[in-house]
Amino acid sequence: MAAPDFWDDQVSAARVTTEHARASRKLERYERLRREYEDAKELYELEPELEDEVAEQLAPVRAELGRLEEDALFTGQYDAGDALLEIHAGTDGTDAQDWAEMLLRMYAR
Repeated sequence: MAAPDFWDDQVSAARVTTEHARASRKLERYERLRREYEDAKELYELEPELEDEVAEQLAPVRAELGRLEEDALFTGQYDAGDALLEIHAGTDGTDAQDWAEMLLRMYAR
């Protein structure tokens, strides 16, 4: 990004800066989780009787780690984008309409 001709191709530059920002956010999340884990580990090593407090401190770390693991599954070309979904009941009457409404509620949640 520091190259003198980097901004000559605006489309390519936008793509690179977007990917750079995404990678920076992932790295920051990882570093924050690592620091929180190391802090909890150090606290437990110093005071093993604080096990309950350490476990409570690690609960958000576990939740965030689960989200990171899920994010790791979506590394494809189109995974960062939004999705568009259309549900059509077709011409099968009330049952098809009910089924389409159930699907819509399921996907909306």
